[in-house]
Amino acid sequence: MRKYRVTYDLSTHPNPSPNAAFQSMTTHSDLVMEVMAAYPDQARLIVQNMFGGPLRCRIKSAYEARDR
Repeated sequence: MRKYRVTYDLSTHPNPSPNAAFQSMTTHSDLVMEVMAAYPDQARLIVQNMFGGPLRCRIKSAYEARDR
């Protein structure tokens, strides 16, 4: 397991259709969370699922966190 830094946006007004485009009607953008995962896509899924899936959470990036 590695630590990944995930950047994401949250939508408080998601579109009702899963085929609709993501709409962010909120100030919750460019949020960052660090999670432990086996690979970057798993880190993306962890964060996205914490906030209700792709209608509510758009992942912008996931990369391995480097301790400074």
